[in-house]
Amino acid sequence: MIKELLWPWTNAVDNAAYDSNISWPKISIITPSFNQGNFIEETILSVLNQNYPNIEYIIIDGGSDDSTVDIIRKYEQKISYWVSEPDRGQTHAINKGFIKATGAIFAYLNSDDCYYPNTLKLVAESFRDQKDNSKLLIHGYCKNGLDFENLLHANTGVASAEFTARHLTMGYGVVPQPSVFWSANNLKFNEELEFSMDHDYWYKLLNSDYKPIQLPETLSFYREHNAAKGSKLKERMWEEVIRLTMTYISDFPDLKDKVEILGAVNLKLLNYDIQLLNRASESGYKQLTIVYLKLFKLNPILGIKLLRYTIGLYKSGIVKK
Repeated sequence: MIKELLWPWTNAVDNAAYDSNISWPKISIITPSFNQGNFIEETILSVLNQNYPNIEYIIIDGGSDDSTVDIIRKYEQKISYWVSEPDRGQTHAINKGFIKATGAIFAYLNSDDCYYPNTLKLVAESFRDQKDNSKLLIHGYCKNGLDFENLLHANTGVASAEFTARHLTMGYGVVPQPSVFWSANNLKFNEELEFSMDHDYWYKLLNSDYKPIQLPETLSFYREHNAAKGSKLKERMWEEVIRLTMTYISDFPDLKDKVEILGAVNLKLLNYDIQLLNRASESGYKQLTIVYLKLFKLNPILGIKLLRYTIGLYKSGIVKK
C-alpha cells in the first residue's frame, strides 16, 4: 500500500468529531525545520489533518536549500506563520516559534515526526477536564520507526508511575518529546543545549509546580533514520545529561536523594549506552570523573561499587581498554 493511501495523507479527522458547542482551547504547534524535505510534508499533514478547530501552526525553517520551502508554500494558507531564514540551530528555532505563539497549550513537533489521528482532540479534552489548567504537563505514548508501517519499538513513555523532577533527574522520568504538551508560558528553552533542551525544559516546568498528566494513548510517531539528530553524537547527548544532573542535584538538599540520583544516573549511563565509554572524548571522561568524585564524597561504598562495575566492563571486553 503506497503512503498516499495511509494517514496522514488521507483519512483526515472528521470535523464532526469536534462538538461545535464546545470552546476548544487554542493549541500552538511549533515545527523547527532544516533540510527535511523528505519528511516535512508528512509532518505538516499530520498536524493539519487533525482538523482541530482552534489551531495555531507555526513553522520556523533555518534556511533550507532542499525542497522544504516549496512544500511549506504548498500548505501556507493553512499555516498561521512561517519563515525560512538562517538561525542558530533547532533550539533557537523553537524559541523563535514560541515568541509568536498565542495559544493556551504549547507543543513542538520536529520536521520528521508526526502526530497520530485525534491527538490534539485528546490533549484538548484532557486540558479542559482540569479545574485549574494554568500549569499542566500533558504527555502520552509514542511509537518509533522509519515510517508508520515500519515500527521499531512498542509504545514508550515514563518508566515509572510518577513523573516528577526527582524522577526526571534520575533518568526515570524521560517522556517522548513529540507526545508532550503543556500550558502556555514565557519560559524559553536553553539554547546552550543541543540534545537535552526538552529534558531541561520538563525539569523546569515540574520544578515550577506543573502537574503531569499521562494519557494512555499513542499521540505521536518519532522517526528514526540516519539523518536524524537523535541518531547522531550520543556521546555529546550524554555529556549534556550528566552536566544537567550535576546542576539539578543542588536542588535536592537531602543526602539520600543525592546518592540515589547519582547512582541511578551512573547505572543508566553505563547500561544504556556502553558505547559512550568506547568512544568517550576527553570531555566525556571529565564529566564521568566529576560524577565519580561527587559520588565518592557522598557515599564511598556506592562509589566503589560503581567503580568496580566499570572495571568489570573493561575486563569483560564490553568496553574497550
